[in-house]
Amino acid sequence: MPDDRRLVAECRNEAGEYFRTTVSLPCWGKVVNRDGWLVCDDDDGRITVPDGPYRTQCRNEHVVDETLLVAECRDRRNRWVASKLTVPCGDVIRVEDGQLVCGFIGAPEGFTVPRGSYRDSCTDPRVVQDDILIASCRDDDGRVFETRLRLPCDGDVANDGGDLVCRK
Repeated sequence: MPDDRRLVAECRNEAGEYFRTTVSLPCWGKVVNRDGWLVCDDDDGRITVPDGPYRTQCRNEHVVDETLLVAECRDRRNRWVASKLTVPCGDVIRVEDGQLVCGFIGAPEGFTVPRGSYRDSCTDPRVVQDDILIASCRDDDGRVFETRLRLPCDGDVANDGGDLVCRK
């Protein structure tokens, strides 16, 4: 676990492929693999409402048929609007003008990614939310995973077995 707010694992989907996936913690049910995605489900096997920053801007959140997150969220004018999103999302769920969105907000235009040895074995580096570096990195077996590191890093940004790390 990279921190106490999420669990990271490699999960196999129904086609037999492995993917790196995360689930927000705490999970008040069981953490299970659903076709390659970690999800938190309740004791009856149903997917529960996922955690995330969207919950501060939404109300009446619920999951329908284990595949659709439905909520009322505030738009830019502070009005409540109906929104829905297919779950599991596999990333952070946020609100953009009243609509549920899967994934982080991009960094400001012209923002550059940090230098570091990770560039030798990682591709597609980008910075999101001004302080999270995301890149696709190879592990020791040559498999590629999307991984994240919170910035700033006062040392070398490196690839450690498929995970971005800050080496002092």
